[in-house]
Order: sequence, then structure tokens, then C-alpha cells
Amino acid sequence: MNRLLAKRLMQETKAYSLLKGYRNRPAADMQRIEEMIIRLSQLLIDFPDIAELDMNPVLIKDGKPVTVDARILVSPLALPSSLHLVIGPYPEEDESHMVSVDERRIFIRPVKPEDAPLFTAFFKTLSPTTIYYRFFGALKELNPEILARFTQIDYDREIALVAIDEESPTDNILGVARIIGDADGRTGEFAVIVGDAWQGKGIGGNLLEKCLSIAEK
Repeated sequence: MNRLLAKRLMQETKAYSLLKGYRNRPAADMQRIEEMIIRLSQLLIDFPDIAELDMNPVLIKDGKPVTVDARILVSPLALPSSLHLVIGPYPEEDESHMVSVDERRIFIRPVKPEDAPLFTAFFKTLSPTTIYYRFFGALKELNPEILARFTQIDYDREIALVAIDEESPTDNILGVARIIGDADGRTGEFAVIVGDAWQGKGIGGNLLEKCLSIAEK
């Protein structure tokens, strides 16, 4: 769970319109509610023995969520943490740093669902030639379906890394690499793309090496 998914989860509820405020009632602190959902998700990741969990009710007091009562039922589970999940959690252990040929500090990390706006901004910096070499054809924009495919990753079955400029005041993607494995567990395909202004600085090679290293685990 992350902020993007937590927000979408709230938007699907009937209470969401009330949480945004109505009549003379102010809006709830959405970030606090997102944080509560994310921490609850992390609790279930860290403790696979949790069989049932009930938080009822959760009230909004002065705009902030407050849990009035909670109940947790635990049951022994043979699987360790993370192996009990259908989709693997964000792999923080795959984060790393590098220095480009021109001595710029770059942060390498797995792709996150909330990276969609960064992918859109990154795509706009690419030349038609770079787009053609990556997608084997002309592509004018990344539609929502493509963005979802590129950013919503099943970390157990796919590897996708982005290179972020650490020296920029805002997050900017400099390059992306991914490996998608076939069902046989022995073959697959990979793709690497680096922004035109950052090509030839060692970013693409570093991304691919790290993807291959992760795939070997």
C-alpha cells in the first residue's frame, strides 16, 4: 500500500464525499487518513500471524482520524513475513546510489505506483528517435493504461528501476530499466531507456546491471 493506492481506495467509498467536507463541516485531513491506511498495511506485512483485524469505529475528530476501538486475532503461520503476501511489498533493499560519468549523484530505486506523473514528465523530454528505439514505433504520449503497466509493479515477477537526479530540487527520472520474466523462470526480456540529455553517462549500464543482479536472486 502507498499513498496513491490509499487515495484510490478511499475514493471508492461512499464516505469519500463527506470526508472532503460538506455544508459547514471542514474537510478531513486526507494525508492523515492515507497514513493510517499505509501503516495498517505495513502492520499486516510485518506480522503475518495477524488473521483478523477490526478497527471500529474510526472517527474524524477535528479533521483527524481517531480509532475508538480495535480488535486483533492472531493465528500461527508457518510462512515468514512477506512470503504470505499475494504481491510482494516494495523492495527497499534494492535501492542504491551511483555517480554518473560527469560526477552527478543519482538515486536508483524500484518503480512505485505514484511515479506516474514522473513518467509522463520524463516521456516529454525524449526525442522521437529515443522513443522509436524503446517502443519500436512512434508514440505521442503515455496513456493511462501504459502508465499503469509501467508503474504498478508486481515485484515478485518483474523488476523495474528508475534513476532519479539527487541534485535536483524535484524528482526527475533520468532513465528506466526493467526485466520481465517468462513463466518458465529461465527466460525473459529487458528494456532500458535513458533521457537524451543523460545518454553516455553510464546510467543505462548501471540500471541494467542492477536489474540483472536482482533477477539472479
